Amino acid sequence: HLGAHKTASTYLQSLLETNIVPLERHQIGFACPKTLRPMFGIAPRRKFCTARAARTDARAWGIRRVIDTAHDLQRKRLIISEEQLLGSLRQLFSGKGLYREIASELSGVASALQGQPVTVMMALRSYDTFLISAYGQVLTGWKYIRFTQDLRNYLLNQSHGWPEIVTEIMQALPKGSTLKLWQYERFRSAEQDVLGAFLDEDVIDELRPLHK
Repeated sequence: HLGAHKTASTYLQSLLETNIVPLERHQIGFACPKTLRPMFGIAPRRKFCTARAARTDARAWGIRRVIDTAHDLQRKRLIISEEQLLGSLRQLFSGKGLYREIASELSGVASALQGQPVTVMMALRSYDTFLISAYGQVLTGWKYIRFTQDLRNYLLNQSHGWPEIVTEIMQALPKGSTLKLWQYERFRSAEQDVLGAFLDEDVIDELRPLHK
């Protein structure tokens, strides 16, 4: 589950984390940012010429550990949910574009999968509200960026959108991988169908909802 950012990814992660007991009862492993990011931080560091290469290697190491653990515990399914695997929203507001470097960002994931096809799950959001929400996210967690006319024009003229992003994701991951997409705007009415991308119906029936 690759996100994207600002498409209710945190809600889905929280829902599944809250229901870790029924997931484990059905032999389903679950790794979310709370699990993955500390692992990326403790990955053995080798000498690299760039920070990107080091990040790719750390992700490969962390995801491989998660996969190996799920295998050792005889999990029938492993759900990995981490929107940062697509890249950072900072890239968009620092002039690099929206998820422009997916091939290199996902290379560590592809390496960890060792050719094993996966099901890719992802929500897409209308550009107008996505960009507003992304701008707010960056302001709260990074630095203040004035919303100038130049910034507005830059965002409006992005040529790298969801079709290109989805194509590059599928090219970056092992052959035979499949794709399940949904619209963020329809998530509330289609939540059960979205959960069906993650879980079988008998598991969904056991899920305890999050508190309002």
